[in-house]
Amino acid sequence: MQDEATSLRSSLLTAVLFTVVGAVGLAYAYATRSHPLDLLPGLDGTLVCGGMTLLVGLGSGRSYRETVTMMVPIAAVQAASCALSRASMPAVLGLEALVVGLVGLALYLAATWGQGVAPARESAPAGRHVAA
Repeated sequence: MQDEATSLRSSLLTAVLFTVVGAVGLAYAYATRSHPLDLLPGLDGTLVCGGMTLLVGLGSGRSYRETVTMMVPIAAVQAASCALSRASMPAVLGLEALVVGLVGLALYLAATWGQGVAPARESAPAGRHVAA
């Protein structure tokens, strides 16, 4: 149980980090360019590939962190494609990070939904009864 709680906290930290970095990347891209997400079809394809990797990885039973690790090569291809096509790298990587982070937050909320809603009741010592 402790290992599962540690894994959930670690996944939450990863999701929050990706969400914040993605939002900052998109904000920077929109502040420095007039149309940062005006992309070539190949870059749109890398975004679709990243999204599909996320869906297939999670759908096949892998953990959130394993799925994010599987997406590292795709992010490298996205960065190289942005550099070669002179597209906005913060916009592309920020959008991908924002989606990954929001999915991670949703997974965390789904995993913890209903846990810790009511305070834990203390058990009474043997021989005593506690009125509810």
